[in-house]
Amino acid sequence: MMIARGDMHTLAGEYLTRWDITNVMAILRGTVFDVPRQQVRDLLVPAGELDTTLLDRLLGLTTCGEALEALQDWRLYPVLEEYYRICGERGVFARIENELYMSYYAGLLDLVASGCSGCRELIAYLRFEIDITNMKNLLRLRCGEEACDITTIDQTMISGGRIPIDLFRRLYSTGTEEEFTSTFLQTDIAPVLARAVRELRQDPGFSSEDAAELVWQRWHQHLRPVHEIEMAITRTRLRELEALSRRHPFSVLTMIAYLERKRYEVANLRAIARGKAFGLPPGRIWQYIVL
Repeated sequence: MMIARGDMHTLAGEYLTRWDITNVMAILRGTVFDVPRQQVRDLLVPAGELDTTLLDRLLGLTTCGEALEALQDWRLYPVLEEYYRICGERGVFARIENELYMSYYAGLLDLVASGCSGCRELIAYLRFEIDITNMKNLLRLRCGEEACDITTIDQTMISGGRIPIDLFRRLYSTGTEEEFTSTFLQTDIAPVLARAVRELRQDPGFSSEDAAELVWQRWHQHLRPVHEIEMAITRTRLRELEALSRRHPFSVLTMIAYLERKRYEVANLRAIARGKAFGLPPGRIWQYIVL
């Protein structure tokens, strides 16, 4: 059953390609690291153009190379093709995933910019989403002891957001708290993070400056972002999307908001099921829920 027709159907298909990327990476990692097939299958969501028949065939293959060959008709196969000989080597999957998402967002932004019916209102949200993704990627990167390899940013950051890539380069190479917080406060992420943490901690006084300091502390100590904070930012992003969809009720944003809610509805159910299976207390499971 189609969820939309015409330009909206085309855009929905392009937008849902993110599920194809998620599914392909799960299968590639499962194949290389010998994860039980059923365990990988439980992770798959056949919402994109790669249907269940193809996904099942991929699950039946035994090598990374075979899986890549079976994906030759996929629109993002050109990204995979150059990794055929080194698929499975250390660090390769991260590079593949980065390039797949870069290609994904580039194609989506090109489609939206082409003037398709109802697409104009989506540009602002996509740029906001890219900024959020880039900031998460930045906080996962690490500098070496002596210097930062600035080319890492170019290999990881997605173009097209509101925040220039050069600003992420400056954040990545900064060495002092003052410089980091000053640069971080120039981004649109600071107030978003501050709002998310205010809700998370029930602290109405938590400011953008506090958010910048929090990020610096974890960055400086080479710690990953607190998972609860990532979840809080995701909630804020969804609210932003829903606010835009209400402002433009006859645009594609309404459909995208519905699809995103469904995405996290599935994620929530999985988090609850896995948490219960591993005997986690409700409070711990709640940290992984997005409402």
